[in-house]
Amino acid sequence: MSVSHETQKRIMSELKFLNWSSYGKFSNESHQLATQKLEAELQNWRACIAEYVSSQMSYIEALHGWLPKFVTPETESYTGAWFSLRPSKVNMILSLEICHNWLVCLDKLPDKDVTCAMKSFGKDVQALMVQQGKEHQQKRKVDGLARKYPRKVLALK
Repeated sequence: MSVSHETQKRIMSELKFLNWSSYGKFSNESHQLATQKLEAELQNWRACIAEYVSSQMSYIEALHGWLPKFVTPETESYTGAWFSLRPSKVNMILSLEICHNWLVCLDKLPDKDVTCAMKSFGKDVQALMVQQGKEHQQKRKVDGLARKYPRKVLALK
């Protein structure tokens, strides 16, 4: 507990030296630009994930279809025991089993759920951009009125 307290104390003392005054200096335009970049990166990431899963699936399906061509029935007496098979035959059967298991695992991946969730998140980011645009327009109106207000006060005096 003492070590945790000392660590927290050290972190807090280091935070005192940070310059927090620049935190609020970002304009609405830079927030909107950051949101647009986030949306573009999210779309790219979603496309990359979908492409990666698709290419993995195609690769393993091709491998799974190709390997059985090299596994031929044994012409020797087959007792059903692994030790009676040639080592190359055992390796081929194991490779085929690995490919099959790999394919089953890929089929179970929730890739469609992930891409759907990413798409939904992308829609939320788009809604955020729209909201940021509205807020930016509101801020411009307020700033414009704030500039006009002192002049109107002077004119009334």
